[in-house]
Amino acid sequence: MNSPIDQLVEELWGCCVMQRAAQDQATIERWQTNEIDHLKERFVVQIMPDSLKPLLEKAIAQWEGIEKKLLSHLKMNREQFLQEFEKARNAYLRKNTEWHKFVSSVGLIISYSHPVRNMEWVNLFSWILPAAHPDNEIEHRIRGKMVTSIFYIEQLLKETANPNTVVLGNPLGKIEARWLIVNQNRTIEDRVLLSINKIVKQFQDNPYQFLYESDVQCGLFAELRKNISETVCIPSVSKQGYKYELGLIYSEYRNKIDIVCLNAEIIPSINKSPFKGYDTYIYNLPILVGIELKYVIMGYSKDVSIVYDDYQKLRNLNDIKYRLAICFLQNNEITDPFCESIKESYSIVQTVKKIDGIYIVTPTKILEVSSPIMACK
Repeated sequence: MNSPIDQLVEELWGCCVMQRAAQDQATIERWQTNEIDHLKERFVVQIMPDSLKPLLEKAIAQWEGIEKKLLSHLKMNREQFLQEFEKARNAYLRKNTEWHKFVSSVGLIISYSHPVRNMEWVNLFSWILPAAHPDNEIEHRIRGKMVTSIFYIEQLLKETANPNTVVLGNPLGKIEARWLIVNQNRTIEDRVLLSINKIVKQFQDNPYQFLYESDVQCGLFAELRKNISETVCIPSVSKQGYKYELGLIYSEYRNKIDIVCLNAEIIPSINKSPFKGYDTYIYNLPILVGIELKYVIMGYSKDVSIVYDDYQKLRNLNDIKYRLAICFLQNNEITDPFCESIKESYSIVQTVKKIDGIYIVTPTKILEVSSPIMACK
């Protein structure tokens, strides 16, 4: 009987992983020489159906048991193992034989226990699950690093006769590509969308988990802070030698914008002018994403114009790269009267997929307004 991991591999390939055909011979040749392009361009991973979540839980429990047993034998924790593996991998890629030391020290136990059965397990944890179940993407990537590094070590042991080659056609080239993919950090914009869609899903699972607009705002704020932990340091003008270390996610920022993500790339170049001896410029920094939220509860009689007003408010402010207005409707009965004036101007989508525009979220649908700028005129 197949293990939960093997069953999950089979199920996800059957319902979530779609394959694109190569457009031409040039694409085929590029895929044959660039495994990362091959994985990213050929395969499209769709969201996993809820019916597979019990199997997912069993597969995760299976892997955690395998990992716990392996690390116990190695007398290491996960962080130590990954740190030592990264050192060995870097040495290998630099053609430095120092990688032999770590691989030899763990190789016997890994070879004997064979914790990662095959490349399909690597695919599952390194790039399929993070995309198919984005609610727990970060946790899946951490497991993916362990699975991929262990399989990488097994391949290194097999390739000791030719330790200096990392090309597409051999197993080491393939595992190297998957290691790079599982370690790729999502852009801040991607993580904003990831956080928004997690709150949208929570709302659609149970709208009455959020009774007030402030509940939605607090939930999204917390999710954004969890997924975007970067900081930016800004020198003080009034206090010589002092630096303000700021996060990127704030609420009620500047003109009472519900939630913002600051634009860390251009903040260092801004004009820092104190006001009456105080460094108040930290309250007026450039914004990458400005988000306005509305929550329409039962008995509310206003219409979609309140969302347009929020979007227009953001458009009227300077130094905002992306502007997003989202309205949550507490029940489906509100939808038709609320959206009456734009019934020809929206489309139903699966997720919030842009960080600039207007979205209306109901318990069962997500509506994307087609031309938010025109609607605001």
